[in-house]
Amino acid sequence: MRTLTFTSLQRALVMGIFIVACNFGFSFDSGTSSGPTNIEAQSLSQIDAAKAYSLLRNKAYTWIDLRSKNDIKLFGRIGNARSIPYDLGSQSFITRVTVLDRNANYIVFASTGYQNTDILESFRNLGFKNVLALKGGVVEWKKRNYPLVKDDESTPVDKDAPAPGVFSLEASDAIKYAQSDDVVWLDLRRSKYPKADFIKRLNPLIDSNNNSMLRREISMLGKSNHYIFFTDHGNRNGYLRRIFRQYGFKNAKSVRGGHRALNRQTLKQPR
Repeated sequence: MRTLTFTSLQRALVMGIFIVACNFGFSFDSGTSSGPTNIEAQSLSQIDAAKAYSLLRNKAYTWIDLRSKNDIKLFGRIGNARSIPYDLGSQSFITRVTVLDRNANYIVFASTGYQNTDILESFRNLGFKNVLALKGGVVEWKKRNYPLVKDDESTPVDKDAPAPGVFSLEASDAIKYAQSDDVVWLDLRRSKYPKADFIKRLNPLIDSNNNSMLRREISMLGKSNHYIFFTDHGNRNGYLRRIFRQYGFKNAKSVRGGHRALNRQTLKQPR
């Protein structure tokens, strides 16, 4: 009887320790983890070109081009990377970076990767947590024959993109391209909520609350892409199309009725 009583106490103690450990976040699962699946984007570190290329179409990552405008014009762009020229300690760089979501995942790159340590330290000091710097920069990217697009190249005709031109689309037509790899969507609402999660290639980062900042951000977009943009209710569509035309864009469409009309269309989609 005394042995049985002792064994029962042991079991109670073990169960108590297990419950306390669970409450403090310890895991008893061998070989597996319930943590984030994108392990590479949970720190500030460098990433090789092959791994970065595999993430080029992954919408969980925002790419930032830190080169000068002249370098971009000379060598071309990587995908739809956002242009924010890097200059250590520059107030212009700090101002443009601090409007970004510090908890999002970023892949940043310069010409050679020589300044990657300083670049990552700058992002760390500004409170960013998930930033990957491309090893070897654009030079290494080009050596591997990964795609670079120059703004002066003619835009290829994509089967999964609207007809060329700068004009307005009905929401029912625009929504057909929500999952297209050939169309980049621009969220130009003054408030980005609720999030437009029904769109595959979405750039929500342009600040549309400040007209001068808005014009500058649009001017730095790659002109070879197909764009569809939307506001809250379709307001300012004409004004925004004029900006795109002024900066030489050939493929930019506004959505009539804006996000509200797009949201109504998603409710009509079959589940």
